[in-house]
Amino acid sequence: MTELAAEGNPYFEVSDIELKAAEVSYTVHTMEQCEALYGPEAELFLITGTDAFLDMDRWYRAEELFRRYAILVGNRPGKREMELMEAMWRFKEKYGCRARRIDMPRQDISSTDIRRRAAEGKSVKYLVPAGVEEYILRNRLYST
Repeated sequence: MTELAAEGNPYFEVSDIELKAAEVSYTVHTMEQCEALYGPEAELFLITGTDAFLDMDRWYRAEELFRRYAILVGNRPGKREMELMEAMWRFKEKYGCRARRIDMPRQDISSTDIRRRAAEGKSVKYLVPAGVEEYILRNRLYST
């Protein structure tokens, strides 16, 4: 479904690095593999949401992630903004973290809601790309 969602957009590339991993896939390993794939001149960014970023200092080899990669944190207006700003400052002071907040427009779309709607036989049109909608319908995903 990820390939269907990215289809036709020249700015997106779907990776199967984590699917092919022989062991547990940690973010730092994925980033290292991306570095090897794209070369040292490529500027890599780790994109995450606010909730994940707030706990990121507990991740496997978190200090290395903070020091090596720029982190873009998607945030919705009113969503834990003060807590996010405090964490960004704290991670910068402690680890040299280069994090930037990306303000996201408010969209009441969630994967939980999409799965629920599909299970109830309701339309998911406009909530997912057309190719993904067709795939869900054709394969009767999330149906009970």
